[in-house]
Amino acid sequence: MSTLDYINIIMGIASILLAILSAVLTIVFFFKSTKSQEAVSDASKKIENKTDYLEKLFDKIYKETFSLVREHSIAMQKHIFKSEFGTTNDSVKLKQLCFDVMVFAKTPKTKQEIMAQFELDDTIFNQIHEQIVSFENFQMKGDKYCFGPTGNECMSETSN
Repeated sequence: MSTLDYINIIMGIASILLAILSAVLTIVFFFKSTKSQEAVSDASKKIENKTDYLEKLFDKIYKETFSLVREHSIAMQKHIFKSEFGTTNDSVKLKQLCFDVMVFAKTPKTKQEIMAQFELDDTIFNQIHEQIVSFENFQMKGDKYCFGPTGNECMSETSN
């Protein structure tokens, strides 16, 4: 046998060993990737469950928050508007209009601007006027109505 034959035999054995090594590594990587896939799947399920939980919690907090806001708004309106317009549902509508007018008139507004904004007639406006003039933060600036906690909000003569 010549040197070339020995080199061929050594190369053949090395090729067989490399083939066996690659087969073993392929099997090892397959099992590790399967375990990794299971771990990622479990993590994904946990994330999905936590997301569902947070979504339900957010919905609950959202509902409770707006329920509290509504209750406080009703309580505030009862505190602000002490006199009654009557015993019908119109009383509630007029109180809501008074509240809306006060929010609208953060910058000075004329009677005509208020009537146009809320589509009011003189009778309803007069009822609202009687109610809002007793409010402590009400101000008249010439012929304009204005509301503000300190009066600073009423300094601007521009209207929205």
